[in-house]
Amino acid sequence: RVIKRLLSVPMQSVHAVAVAVEVGKRWSQQERYASVEHLAAALGIPLVAVELAVSNLSKRGILAKTEDALTLARPPDSIRLQDLVLASHGQPIAADELPGTSPMLDAYSTIEGFRSTNATSSANQSLTDLIAPVSVEA
Repeated sequence: RVIKRLLSVPMQSVHAVAVAVEVGKRWSQQERYASVEHLAAALGIPLVAVELAVSNLSKRGILAKTEDALTLARPPDSIRLQDLVLASHGQPIAADELPGTSPMLDAYSTIEGFRSTNATSSANQSLTDLIAPVSVEA
C-alpha cells in the first residue's frame, strides 16, 4: 500500500488539471462558471477540493475568479500542463481511489502521461490540447 501511494499521482494535481480543463471548456465556448459550487458539481468532487485547486491556479495566474464568475486568466494555448501540475501539490492517489467521473479519470491519465518517459513532450502540452473539441450541431 505504501509503495502504491509513492508511485501514484497526487490528488491535488488531478483536481488542478480537471478544474483547468473544465473551466477551459467553458472558456472555449465563451462561457464561464458562475461559482466554484457549480464547478464542483460538474466534476463530482468535494467543494473544498475545487476551492483549493482554484486558489492554487489563481495564484499562478491560470484562473481568474470574480464575485460572479470563474474563467481562465489567459488563453489556454499559453497554459502548459507543467504549469497545472506545478500549481498543485498534495497527497498521492491511485486511479482506483478516484471518483468515477470522466473529467477526473481523464485528468489522472493526463498526469500519468506527464510522469512517464515522455514527460518532456507531455509537459509542453497546452490546455488547448487537453480541451476536447466541442461538437457543433448543424
